Amino acid sequence: MQPSSSSAKPPSPLAAAAVLGVGTSCMGTAYAKALKASVTAVWISAPAAFKLADPTLYIPAICTLGGALIGLLAANLQSVGMPNFIAKQQSDDDSLPGVRPVLAPLLLLSLLTSTLALTASRQAASSAPLMKLRGGALPSAEQAQSFIGYLTVAQAVAGHAWTKESSEMYEFTSPLEMPTLQFAKFNYALQIAHGLMLLGKVDPVTALAVAIFSSTSVQENLKAPKAPVVAWAAGLLVLKYFTDAGSVPAWVIPGMLLASALQGTFAWESMKGMYKLGVPLTQQSDTMGKFVNGAFASFAVYLLGPILGLSSAQTFGAYALTYTAYILKLLLIDGKGLFNPVGGYVWAAIFGGSGALALLA
Repeated sequence: MQPSSSSAKPPSPLAAAAVLGVGTSCMGTAYAKALKASVTAVWISAPAAFKLADPTLYIPAICTLGGALIGLLAANLQSVGMPNFIAKQQSDDDSLPGVRPVLAPLLLLSLLTSTLALTASRQAASSAPLMKLRGGALPSAEQAQSFIGYLTVAQAVAGHAWTKESSEMYEFTSPLEMPTLQFAKFNYALQIAHGLMLLGKVDPVTALAVAIFSSTSVQENLKAPKAPVVAWAAGLLVLKYFTDAGSVPAWVIPGMLLASALQGTFAWESMKGMYKLGVPLTQQSDTMGKFVNGAFASFAVYLLGPILGLSSAQTFGAYALTYTAYILKLLLIDGKGLFNPVGGYVWAAIFGGSGALALLA
């Protein structure tokens, strides 16, 4: 006798989050490599192979051909993009089509558009007359990191000062709750530390310690003890002192941050009990609390990069894709249906795109 479909167990959140994270990382890496190969082939290899009499005609010719190809694909392939998401939020139509039938056409269109818009690396462009004529190049990893850094600081400072107003911009489907706003305020404080870290303006661990200590008011509003966050802030500064002195391995601090983030990601209930939150939480506030762990996980990845021998570009790429995975987890798993997802998809595109650019460097 076959069990009924109603008795089937839902997929494990742990497994779903793990698959989402691994899939996002693999897709980002594969897309970055495909884009690099495509850009190089179109703007470097092909012009050199054809030995054109008048290479200046190649630029309008390839852009015209590429535009026609994009138009034909967009008209004949089932796909979905940001206009579809925005239109969905403004209508009562059925939900958007599933991911699998539209993902490949969407990535193909994105690859073609990016290939026409971008150029090869600066090293390749400097030796190719056609690229000198066309001008421009892919933004460097440093430029992408600076862009994310300034953007993060700007939006986080505003969000920390006007938390309710900033949160309302995401159009929650139910009234914003006090615990949700407290977790959001804490997340904005962490984002300020992120931005300063990416810009190289302050020591990352010190900035994080200050951000955590500033959340003592959040603990008070959540009716939770302040001692744990004070201990976290003080502990980070003490560990930094001994790490700089060579007495503590460099991986200890990022390892602690990553362990805490993984606990909050996959064992949220145990984390709530450990910090003794004294106010009841709903799905809305639980979702925001879980998302805060993305700030700790991506921070840890950024600190671990150099320790693992990654270049600065690879480190930033890993950081950006890690945070992208947490944004997608928020949109597709934890917070699905709780707010308008359009803003979240924009942030995912910004961080994911910046991470891909860094990997192309």
